[in-house]
Amino acid sequence: MHTEIDIGCVAKGSTEMSLRDSPDAMERDLYHRIVNTRDRYNIPMSSSDDLIDHLRQLPFANFAAILQSDSAKFYTHQLPCDLYMVTDGAVTQHNSLAFQKGYPNMTAVNAKILELREKGVLRELDQKWFKAQCLTASIRPQAIDDIVLKSYYKLDLSTFSGALLLLVAGLAVGALITLVEICIFRWAESVSV
Repeated sequence: MHTEIDIGCVAKGSTEMSLRDSPDAMERDLYHRIVNTRDRYNIPMSSSDDLIDHLRQLPFANFAAILQSDSAKFYTHQLPCDLYMVTDGAVTQHNSLAFQKGYPNMTAVNAKILELREKGVLRELDQKWFKAQCLTASIRPQAIDDIVLKSYYKLDLSTFSGALLLLVAGLAVGALITLVEICIFRWAESVSV
């Protein structure tokens, strides 16, 4: 992990809590670096705005802000175009609504969100609120929403076993039919002589 870059995220936010409680040692180390950075700069970092203000006050400093992809997209696409979003090229947009367990209208809400997505309303809202004023803020900003991730599944004996069983069964049936035909052919030859 690169230790020369100070890292910040929203204090007590979901990212920080996820890193703090992670079973992964590298993620817990990242959490401690975030807390140390916050203490060293003595700033609250209680919101995304705090992080962005701090980032903009440190010209060419080794400071990076960890933000949710929607927040990063918003800030990097706004004037004065002084921020850049680094991604792995797989920026996906998944917004969620939280409800209490057992919410009776969950199916209706899911159906309405799906309808809005299919009609392009969600894309129109995204273009309205996340309108890019800075075209060099990330990798091909106009193409981020068009990235389609291929699904890869682990291929091992357990996931391949169904096809393997069909193949073995087919071979067994084929061998049995061949054996029966050989027997019938030999019987027919012995009767005709």
